[in-house]
Amino acid sequence: MHEVGIPQTLAYVMAAPSEQVPLFSMITNGNSFLFVKVDRQLGIYDFSETYSMLSRTNCLYDVLQILKAIAQIFLQDIQLSK
Repeated sequence: MHEVGIPQTLAYVMAAPSEQVPLFSMITNGNSFLFVKVDRQLGIYDFSETYSMLSRTNCLYDVLQILKAIAQIFLQDIQLSK
């Protein structure tokens, strides 16, 4: 399901100008979500588990918590760069 978006996401992230900080990405089809973290300095990447909105236990709150954590990292990075 997410396999189609993984190569494109990795290509976008690897082409990003910043090599100093880990980069985060999200792949979704609207019903499920997969998060990607890329550390270009180390040349590694990792995937989260797949979070589904269609499973018995809706993972919406998990997805929102991850997005909130990524936003906080982003805001800290902005503060440090000032």
